[in-house]
Amino acid sequence: MTYPKFAQVAILRPIRRSFEYSIPEELGDRVSKGSLCNCPFRGESERGVVLETGEEPEYQGERKELSEVISGEPLREPLLELANWLSFATFTPLGQVFNRMLPADITARPRTRDAIELKASFSEVSDFIEREKKRKPKQAELLQCLLASDEPIEKSELLARADSSRSPLKTLLSEEFVEEVTLPEIEARPSFSPAEMSGESISVSSGEVDRIPASFEKYVAYGTGRERIAIYKEILARLTRQGTVILLSPNVIRAEELVELIRSELDLVGVTYHSELTGGQISRRWNLARSGDVDFFVGALSAVYLPVDRLGGIIVEGEGDRNFSLKEQDPKGNLIDIALRRGELEESPVILGGPGPSLRSYLGLERKEYREISGASLDGLRSSSRVSFIKKRNNAEARTLSSGVRQRLKENYENKELSLIIGEKTGSSSAAVCEDCGEVIRCPDCQVPISYTTSGNYGVCPYCGARKNLLACPICGSDEIDFIGGGLEKAGTEIKEFLPGANVRRFDAPGESPADFMAVRQGFLKGEIDILLGTSIVASPCFSGEVSLVGLLDLDLILNRPTYRSTELAFRRVITGLELAAPEGELVVQTYGSGTGSISSAFAGAPRDFYDSELKSRKRMGYPPYRRLITVQLEGKEREDLRKVASKLRGDLESTGGDFTVLGPLEPESDKTGRTRTELVIKAEELDFFLEILHEVISEEDVDALRVNPFT
Repeated sequence: MTYPKFAQVAILRPIRRSFEYSIPEELGDRVSKGSLCNCPFRGESERGVVLETGEEPEYQGERKELSEVISGEPLREPLLELANWLSFATFTPLGQVFNRMLPADITARPRTRDAIELKASFSEVSDFIEREKKRKPKQAELLQCLLASDEPIEKSELLARADSSRSPLKTLLSEEFVEEVTLPEIEARPSFSPAEMSGESISVSSGEVDRIPASFEKYVAYGTGRERIAIYKEILARLTRQGTVILLSPNVIRAEELVELIRSELDLVGVTYHSELTGGQISRRWNLARSGDVDFFVGALSAVYLPVDRLGGIIVEGEGDRNFSLKEQDPKGNLIDIALRRGELEESPVILGGPGPSLRSYLGLERKEYREISGASLDGLRSSSRVSFIKKRNNAEARTLSSGVRQRLKENYENKELSLIIGEKTGSSSAAVCEDCGEVIRCPDCQVPISYTTSGNYGVCPYCGARKNLLACPICGSDEIDFIGGGLEKAGTEIKEFLPGANVRRFDAPGESPADFMAVRQGFLKGEIDILLGTSIVASPCFSGEVSLVGLLDLDLILNRPTYRSTELAFRRVITGLELAAPEGELVVQTYGSGTGSISSAFAGAPRDFYDSELKSRKRMGYPPYRRLITVQLEGKEREDLRKVASKLRGDLESTGGDFTVLGPLEPESDKTGRTRTELVIKAEELDFFLEILHEVISEEDVDALRVNPFT
């Protein structure tokens, strides 16, 4: 049998070309497209992914040999296609995309355990038990234990169940009634023994779940935290029959929590996969994904790349603002887009979950592009609990908490009820509000809140680069401009001052672990913690419908983020607060009054009106989900040269006559390292069409100074 002699390899470095290597004879039968190898490269050993193999060389000069194959199985074709798509869409070298997809070490294999399973047929085993149960009772009992189990039993456990010595088992092995097998040992974090969600068990109609096909379809699942967990359990019970399911969570803490909540009731093997595991755990679980021995993985971000043997489906919990926060040299990405692309490539369903659909999903439902699996109705959101919007002005109230919020906290504490406060971490202000008219300064063309400088003298539109003076309000002319910010630490201090007897716990420290949160969660549900403060990380599904008073302190900050999605994000934060509040409880939203009118009216009327109104605005402005928004960042050394290059790129793009609009470029800015950058923002009808044009107009010498984020 002949084997390929040459391989094109993408080195896992930010290099925009592949390299040809010879395949040594001893590796010939192990190298194929998708193989992970070690290669000699510039005097060092580097990892690489084989892109193609062949019998004839493409390069006629001297070449080096592959050193070793470090993966027993090659990456499957869908993952290779996903990497190529990300590379094309973000102008990122293919090797750098693979570097993001693969763990730093993949050499640690899953630990194994010895187990016993039946080898003889059911009738042979049954006949033996009936015939020999008196003469060979221990052998019969061992076989009876195996018959009663749907899977192999670990050797020590089998002997314990039958209260048997090793001798009867050795006899069964020699007579080939049973055989010894090696199974991977499924690693798992220590169980946190999650408190069961109180209240009646929620049942979800399984009609739609049962109809989920073994092919690519897009679904939306929404409802309270308890309702979503019930939906996910039904989906997992259905989809794990056809392969391994990947459940993507908003963060590491939620991943650890979800896997425990799901495993507590389902007879499925589920493990987590995220950056806070040790290097060895990540490596073992990455290799375990290929074995098919895990029913579902729960992870944050990088779990979307797990090399599962058969993908049963993808569930994305917490649909919404899910862009990757990556280092500059890494490819940009959006969890929703990548999950949908992988589902399409693998012909597997994708389910997007959250307290309510995003605008993108809502429009998809209206257009019949998405299908709905719902535990609640949108119109029911307004009646699930009471919402109060409490206006606060900084000049009148220097404290972080308004008098209205303080009074409600005091009453709730005296009634021995749970209070949960959600806000932003302590830090610099991030929104500017006129204290007289309550308006936020926005770009008149792009209609997004502007980003202000540290000095507060002027602000810049993040899309078109227009500058606005922040010393006076453009609406009423007032010079009373207030810069608002978060401050959970200060809020916690204030609560301890006016409620000295209360047990107050703040959870927002970056050093706190999932185990720390599980302990806090248990203490809060048991009433040992009176008032819990935290960022959105504390919005646990276990709190769903359990909290008497939920307070939101950060709605103005979210509303005034410099993005077209700020109003939607604020609306979703209110929905999240609603799902936590008890049926007779209250959601209190502390606000400066800056733009909350549309949100407060949505909960006084019908939430669908908010969706329809926001979509109408998006369509008028040419924003997603009607058009794509793409950021093209350019980097250089000289400010004037960079300004010229950016202007030329805009001209080159506009001269193509494509169906897109170019905004900017922004005024070049330098960072602390001396690097200078500028940006263009493009509104495009079709992403792939625009990317094709961008690849045509970008010269080869300029491409390394370019970074593209098509998921802005």
